[in-house]
Amino acid sequence: MKPLLTPTAGETIRNIRQGLEDWIRPATQGSAAYSYATTAIALCHHVESRLELEGQQLFDEIARLRPLLARAAEVMDGHDKGAALAAAIRRALAEERDPAVYPTLSATAEQVAQLRQLVCDIQDIVIPQDEAGQASDAVKALREDIRSYIGWQLEEQGKIVEPAFRGRGPRR
Repeated sequence: MKPLLTPTAGETIRNIRQGLEDWIRPATQGSAAYSYATTAIALCHHVESRLELEGQQLFDEIARLRPLLARAAEVMDGHDKGAALAAAIRRALAEERDPAVYPTLSATAEQVAQLRQLVCDIQDIVIPQDEAGQASDAVKALREDIRSYIGWQLEEQGKIVEPAFRGRGPRR
C-alpha cells in the first residue's frame, strides 16, 4: 500500500540530496561552493537518518526516563533541597498526552527535553552531595542509574549522527 502523501518526507529529502550530488555539486566552481554543496549533502543524510530513527528513539527515551524519574522522586523526597523537585517530577510524570491527537515529533521532543531537564536538576542536587561524601546509598544508586541512562542516550543519538556523516570527510 502506498503512503497517503507521496513522495514521503524521506523520499523528498533523498531526492533533494540526489539532485545535489548528481547536478549541483558537479557544476560548482570554486572550493567554497563545492564545500557548501558537500555540507548540504551531509545534512540531507542526517535528516534522512533522523526521519527514520528519531521518533522511535524519543518514544524509547520517554519509556526509559519515566521509571528513572519515578525512582528519583522517591529519593528526592528524603532531602531538604529535593522536595520541590520531587513534586515537579511527579507533575511531569502525571501529564498525559491526549490519546486522540497524534504526537508530533516536535511535541515528543519537547516532552523528552522537559524530562531531561529534570535529570539535570536532580544532578544539581545529588552530585555535590556525593562528591562531599554525604550521599546515602539511595543517592549513590540514583547517580549510577543516571550515568547508565546518559550512556544509553549517547549511544542512541550516535545511531542517528554516525551513519549520516561516516565516510563523508570534513565539511570545511
